[in-house]
This record gives sequence, C-alpha cells and structure tokens, in this order.
Amino acid sequence: MCSALDAGKARKPRRELLLFAFWDFFCWLSPFFTLLHAPHKYVDINQRPEYGLGFCLKASGCLKAKQFSQNHNTTTKHKISIYKGWLKMISIKTSKIICACLTVIGLTSVIAPASATIFSIEEFTVARGDGTVFFKDSFDGGGAPPSAPNFISNGNPASYFLTGAAGIEAGGSYGLDTSIGAVRDAVSRPGQNLVVDARLQTNVDNANNSNGLKGGNTFIVSGLFNLASLPVVPREGYGVRLSDSSVVGGTGNDILDIFLRQNSSGVLVIEFRRVDLVADFITSYGTFAYDLGHDQVLLQLSKLDTATKAIQASFAYVDSGVTGAFTTFGTTADIFNGENATRASFRATSPIPLPPTIFLSLIGLAALVSVRKFKA
Repeated sequence: MCSALDAGKARKPRRELLLFAFWDFFCWLSPFFTLLHAPHKYVDINQRPEYGLGFCLKASGCLKAKQFSQNHNTTTKHKISIYKGWLKMISIKTSKIICACLTVIGLTSVIAPASATIFSIEEFTVARGDGTVFFKDSFDGGGAPPSAPNFISNGNPASYFLTGAAGIEAGGSYGLDTSIGAVRDAVSRPGQNLVVDARLQTNVDNANNSNGLKGGNTFIVSGLFNLASLPVVPREGYGVRLSDSSVVGGTGNDILDIFLRQNSSGVLVIEFRRVDLVADFITSYGTFAYDLGHDQVLLQLSKLDTATKAIQASFAYVDSGVTGAFTTFGTTADIFNGENATRASFRATSPIPLPPTIFLSLIGLAALVSVRKFKA
C-alpha cells in the first residue's frame, strides 16, 4: 500500500487522491443536497443524513461520511487503500454499468420531476363586497381557459392569461395539471417550481374605479377546489392569488395568495401569505391545519372597505353542497402600493427537485470516466 506513494509512482496516487477528494466534497455537501431534495426533513449540518445522496455514498462503500467527519486524522494512505479496495471488489465492466445507471437516473429525474399532480377547481367567482357577482366560471362546458364566460355585470367578453399549458375542463371542473406547468424560479429559496396559473383579465386602468379590482372599490375573489386531490410533497399546493405583476405600475411586490399546501415540514395547511418577487421574499400571515374528511374547500381573498388597502383571507369547507362556517385569518395585508389595480387568478404549483439530480448525473459521469481510466 505504501509503495503507491513513492515518487516513481506519483501519477497514479495523484489521480486517486483527486477522485477521493471529489467524493469527500460531495459527502460533505450531501446534507445541503438532501435539504433541497427533501425539504420536509430537518437536517442538522453537524450530522450526516441517513438518507438521500449521503446514504447512497455510504451504502456503496465509497465513504462513510459521518465517520470521516468525526475523524479528520484519516491518513492519505488509508484513504487510498479504502478506495482501491472498493474498486477491486467489482469488475471494470460492472463499474461502468453502475456509473452509467447513476447518470441516466439523474438525467431522467431532471426531465421528469418527482412531483406533478392534477388538482381540480370547480368554481371561480369574483364579486363585489356586497355579494354582487360580476364574474363566475363553473367550468361546465363553456370552453377551458384561456376561454371564459362573459362578465355578468356588463356582458363583455372575458378571458384568462395562462401560465403553463391548458388543462382539461369536464364535468363541472377544471384540471390544474402541474406536469404541463411552466418552470418558474422559486421565491425565497433555491430551486424551481412547475406552475399552472389562470389569471382573469380584468380592467387595469388606474383611473377607472368602476371596473376591475381597484383600490377604490370592494371585491371578493373565491375559488372552490375539490379535495379528492391533495398536495403530496412539501411546498406543493393550490389556491387563489391577487397579483400586481401585470398591471400598470405593478412590480410584482404586491402579491397575496391563500393556498392549501404542504409546508416545508410536510404538514397540510391552509396559508395566507405575501409573495414579493422584487425582494425575493415570502411573508406568512398565518396557517391553519387542514381538516380531513371534507368534499371541497372554498378559498377567498376579500377587500371589504373602499377606504383601505387591506385584504382579508378566509376559507370554509363544503360538504354535499353545503358551505360550513368561514375561518378568517386574524391578520390582513395591504396591496395597491404604487398601483391602483390588481388581478385575480387560480393556480397550482409543484416543486422541482432539480439540484440533487444534476449532481447525481455529474457523479455518474465523473465516476464513469474515472473507472474507464483506472487500472488495478
């Protein structure tokens, strides 16, 4: 073993040391990859996880990351002997197959994200504060978004602006299919999401306080969702949103939504929050635990006073067509900061665990090259 470090054989150990340093680097960072890939699990960076990338490396016999982190006096000779012993346990051909599989799995995961779900909305309504409905979509055969029923108040044509591909409208519901969603950067965290969003194209003329959703009028935006499909992974969810990102003077800093979602710990909650695209920050105004056993949930964002900018969030469960008592969040949130209009949408998002799959592919490719060059 010691002869591998002789000056006359320096080339081979240098290659082995480089490869060993490569594995050590990824083992050290494995808790962070795991945090991105499985954010519902709390990760202590002072401990090595027993799952995710760290687990794969340990199970392969390449490196026991936890033991290594606790023993920084491991000698170079010992590292080389472990590495050479591991490679000699399998044939070069088998090594190539294993490494190629790692690469293919990683690339496949990038192309086909881990989570993509179809949720159903059964009614989307916009009313004035006194309850007068001026838009209602029951998704009962009038044409899937971007098509929409006419505005009730004046009979004018209405339409949606879609993010992601159009879903299927059938039987009084519209499918929010995140597998055909648009890829968007996540806010306030690394990574990306698959997003489907249908934004109602209401009036955005700042001087017109009669039409649309304006600072000088009142409105109630409601989305009725079927609870047969629920978020299945952390940070996945659906709900209704108010956004200034498509209005005159809007910058994307006045976005409010109420969502049924899995939080970062994997718990189903109904959450009211502000999304600030400019500051890349999310402010949560509160959560309520999801109550199992209901047919539908009605999610609402309301502006009930013409003299204020405050938006109130509330929700109610619906069973056999009967709407139960509303639960209202104790905190309101202001919008119309720099603009006089907002637009309402219904949407669904699913997270893409992209960074870990890329590194899995890189590991497979690098290991494939190293095995190809290695000679026992």
